[in-house]
Formats: sequence, structure tokens, C-alpha cells
Amino acid sequence: MQLMLAFSRLPHRIPVLALSTPQVTLSMSLIRYFALGAVIQMLCVSSCSAPDSLTGRQGPNPVHAYARMDSLAEASIRERAFPGAAVAIGRGEDVHRIRGYGTYTYESGRRTTPQSLFDVASLTKVVATTTASMLLYEQGLLDLDATVRSYLPEFDAPDKSEVTLRHLLTHTSGFIPFRPFYEDGVITRRAVIDSIFTIPLESIPGEEYAYSDFGMITLALVIEAVTGRDFASYTAENVF
Repeated sequence: MQLMLAFSRLPHRIPVLALSTPQVTLSMSLIRYFALGAVIQMLCVSSCSAPDSLTGRQGPNPVHAYARMDSLAEASIRERAFPGAAVAIGRGEDVHRIRGYGTYTYESGRRTTPQSLFDVASLTKVVATTTASMLLYEQGLLDLDATVRSYLPEFDAPDKSEVTLRHLLTHTSGFIPFRPFYEDGVITRRAVIDSIFTIPLESIPGEEYAYSDFGMITLALVIEAVTGRDFASYTAENVF
């Protein structure tokens, strides 16, 4: 997987730094990677912010930070932390800087550009699902300590009766991490959901942490049940 750094700032909300990375084995590459994220965060604060209301002064000039960002990205590529990256810095509809670095793969000569497509993978767990859950919680529409079954009656396997929304959010529901359903011919939405609901838990809810795709899939279904809308359209209007 290639690395994507995308910094978006939603109106009236805290900026979100979204990262998707390959496994990094070089310690220096790991340091450079986090340094790159820190530089981008600083850039959003400086180049995307309005002048101070009292002093009238703008934040630090981003030119040197842009050069530092370029240097870190190019060094990380040389050290094989990742083959390519795309960086975008902006606020609302305004894009202050966008640039591609490196190539699609180590073996490919195809350059990464601002138009390159990346698999954002599990970023949707924290950017979309968790944010949507918190919005509904703030509106009093979700009780984090209520059972999943109280929102999804079909979530009725005996071992899942005590699973709560908080368990789903904190990956302590007892769900297994993942299962390649397609290998068993389970490919439709309904068939996948039914399979998730019937898979035995690996641990008692609340007792062990285990990162799981299935908890967030279930939480997205709860959001659909509460809002009466499909997850994609709800998050497009209320999160993105």
C-alpha cells in the first residue's frame, strides 16, 4: 500500500490529518514519516488560518515548511518507507498546496500525481464512522452504553446480547478482526451482514481489545437505523 497524506479542514471543525501507510521497517523512515505529518499539521495552522484578530499578523510563512515537507517526503521515498505519496493542504474549498511524490510502486515508473487514487482503507473508521457516531451522540440519538440489539433487533445471537455501542467504538466487543467472506462465496451486502451477526465472539464483551472491521461495520448499520438513511449519504452531508 502506498502512503497518502491528506489534510482537510471542515468549516467550524477541528482539522483532520488522514494517514494511510505501508509497514515501515526502518526506524529513520518512521521518524521521517511522523515528521512529515507534523510539518503538514503546522502548515494547516499557518497557511490555512486567518490573521490574528488582535495583532493582524498572519501565521508563519509556509515557504520554508513547504521545502521541509518536500525534503521529508523525498527522503522517505529514498529510504523506501513508501514508494509514493500525495499531499494536499487546504481549508474548505481553498487548496493552498497539492503535490505528488514518487511512484505508484517501487517497480513502477508511473508517477504519483495529485490525481492519483489511493485506497483509504480503514481511515473511514475514524473519519466517517466514529465522527458520525459522536454527532448522533451529541444530538441525543445514540446511547453509547445501550446494547447494539436495542438498535438492531436482528443482532440477536446469544453471545452478543451484552455488546454495546461503546464496545464497538473501542474494539472491545469480542469480534474477530476480519474474515475473507468472498472466499466462501459470501459477496452480497445482506449475506455479509448475516454472517457478521452470526460469527461467534472470541471474547466476552468489554474484557479484551481486538481491532475488528466487524465492529465498525455493525456501528455503521446502527447509524443507518437511527438516521433512516444509508451511511454514505448521511456522512456525505454531515461529516464530509
